[in-house]
Amino acid sequence: MDKLRNIIEKLIGDDIVLIALTESQESGFIKVVVDSEKSIDAKTTTKLACIIKESPELDKRYPQGFQLEVTSPGITSPLLYPFQYKKNIGRKLTVSLNDPSEKKRISGTLTRVGDDGIDLSDKKRNTFSMRFEDIKQAVVKITFK
Repeated sequence: MDKLRNIIEKLIGDDIVLIALTESQESGFIKVVVDSEKSIDAKTTTKLACIIKESPELDKRYPQGFQLEVTSPGITSPLLYPFQYKKNIGRKLTVSLNDPSEKKRISGTLTRVGDDGIDLSDKKRNTFSMRFEDIKQAVVKITFK
């Protein structure tokens, strides 16, 4: 899988981050999940799929051919990188913390993203600061107005 990851990362370029990679060599299925500081749209994923499909390295790996899916993370996918947090400033998050001695889950509006962590503000305007290393998982809360 590391070899495939290296191949895909070279093909997608420096401005796009490989979030997840799934491979089934038996069925010839590859799923690539990518994100970027800029928005990832259908045009971008289609372009990436074409670049990956045309790779001679993958032709060698899958001489019988392969099925490819290139997508971006869904709205319910956890945030993994600081740039993903930055894209969600002003949105509500639910954050689970690593430290079981503290409150395990905090919900609030993402108000700041720094080099080392984030700030959330709750309805009472309390601010909660947390470091990235203390965050177990952060997910955008879907709200309908």
